[in-house]
Amino acid sequence: MTTLTRLSEILSKLNEDERRTVLFIAERVFMGRERYAPMNLATDKRDFAHEAAEESADHPVYVAMLAACDANLRYVLERERAKSEPMISRAVLDMYPDRSRDDDEWPEP
Repeated sequence: MTTLTRLSEILSKLNEDERRTVLFIAERVFMGRERYAPMNLATDKRDFAHEAAEESADHPVYVAMLAACDANLRYVLERERAKSEPMISRAVLDMYPDRSRDDDEWPEP
């Protein structure tokens, strides 16, 4: 069985979300092919253990950055809601004690 046949067989059994996940990875491989060269593990001289370690170290940084962005977005949205509903304004400020009370400090959503 060829790799393409096996891949097609597996893809046919996956749901849409699972196929999107595989597609995301395939697109990354294709982007690397276009940016660098077609993958050839027999001739590639990179230290894959080192590369994997570097990528693994970067991962939590990006996750933390996403979490920080998400927290800031929630704050901005709650602040905007508080402007239209004065009764919750104090509650929103209490939810984010580390945030400045200065509205100009935070970008609009």
